[in-house]
Amino acid sequence: MTAHEKTSDDPKYRQVMAHIESLIRRGVLADGALLPSENTLAGALSVSRVTVREALERLQAKGVVSKGQGKRSTINASALRGTGRPLKFGWIGRSPIRELSVYFGIYSQLQKRISALNGALIFLPMLNVADEKLVIAMLESFDGIFLAGVRSSGITPELAELLARTPHSVEIDDIGNTPAAVTVCTDNYDAGKRTAEYIRQHRPAARVVALLSDRAGSYHGYMNRIRGFLDGFAGAELAPSIWNCSDDLVDRRDITGEAMRMLELCSTADTVWHPSDGGAWHFRTALEQLRPKVDWRSAGIDGMEERYRNDPRHLTVRHPVEEIAQVACTTMLDLLENDGPETKCKAIAGTLLPWNC
Repeated sequence: MTAHEKTSDDPKYRQVMAHIESLIRRGVLADGALLPSENTLAGALSVSRVTVREALERLQAKGVVSKGQGKRSTINASALRGTGRPLKFGWIGRSPIRELSVYFGIYSQLQKRISALNGALIFLPMLNVADEKLVIAMLESFDGIFLAGVRSSGITPELAELLARTPHSVEIDDIGNTPAAVTVCTDNYDAGKRTAEYIRQHRPAARVVALLSDRAGSYHGYMNRIRGFLDGFAGAELAPSIWNCSDDLVDRRDITGEAMRMLELCSTADTVWHPSDGGAWHFRTALEQLRPKVDWRSAGIDGMEERYRNDPRHLTVRHPVEEIAQVACTTMLDLLENDGPETKCKAIAGTLLPWNC
């Protein structure tokens, strides 16, 4: 909620001050940047220039802004941050922070943004019940909590209830069943649909096999990727063949037998899609060994690892890591100001990385 929207007995100039200070804390107005002109601020906040001028004079007295002769005001963010306790946020993850490149990428970007606001982001591993008890004991010491793949059904009822009552919590994965107040994630449905539409446009005669992950039932993101991919082929003359693929096999990389069984039923296949890059890429490499004369192509969604991203025969959608971190940070700051978003889920489109051959 912006300052001019609040119903308050405070003089209007105090509301303008609060609004400008909020923009500085969020990083919208960076240290050393110029403030908008008095006319611009007055119009945006529906107040008079006199009110804006009064607010700026008081901010100048606090050292938050400085003004040269005949010049617009300049931000001095350090003066504002020094007046209060630094914000402290926790990152609760169900896996070691460096184990999943997507999570680590978002964590690193988020840490930079929070550090720029004079805050701290602390990783809290939650690999077993003992870890969960420690999180419960520490939860109230944090201003806000970021969750990475934390399902309500996958943690103790006590912790699930505590997190559900925590108003300042943001989940950064499309898991569906989360206790967080808001989810910020990749638009997985859009990613699946765009890969299908790309294949239809650039390889219209492709014989596609959709490898349906057996984890889709437990992972909301995979389910949405599959839905999007199949919807993207709706009405296509050559619809994809469906192959229920065990992710346990894909994880072991030992999928030659599975690939042979697939070829028995889909003998004309030349393109494979899986909701993850790893699944599609490893399956394609097995098929290339079995039938090296076929112009095999693969497609998936993740776009993080170099071997997938730089493979000219692999199509992927890159996770919008920087964008997720930015929106997650802004959303958390909104929650701290009791200005929650209109929707419980903010889905962000990733970047399509096409075939290059």
